[in-house]
Amino acid sequence: MDISHTSIELAKNFASDNRVTYNLANIFEFEATSLFDFITMGEVLEHVEDPLQLLLKLNSLLALRGVAFITTPTNAPAIDHIYLFRNVDEIRTIIKLAGLEIISEKCFFSEDVSPEDAEKLKVAILYGAFLRKAS
Repeated sequence: MDISHTSIELAKNFASDNRVTYNLANIFEFEATSLFDFITMGEVLEHVEDPLQLLLKLNSLLALRGVAFITTPTNAPAIDHIYLFRNVDEIRTIIKLAGLEIISEKCFFSEDVSPEDAEKLKVAILYGAFLRKAS
């Protein structure tokens, strides 16, 4: 789902499988006719004013046994990044507040530093996780 027709068309170049559903819509206005078994949301949370509200919406669209895959950076200021996560724990907190739980997660640092130095030096971290509805 995207609000940009161009972004939808670009995404189709990566996954043209008929099992993938594309929706040109604002997610906050989207009314699903059925819940989704899998939702992926790459590099989106940092582009919205309230990432918790977006994760709550994702939760409402996810089937009971559905899985979501998300990625988002920390310490990655950019002109189009409206929300700046300061650390991975902040991401984990909003995941939990949204009624989701982490199945598995990975973090990748943009520089070759320890996790402690990455936080202290505000090194960008790419966070990715598979999520499901909390039990």
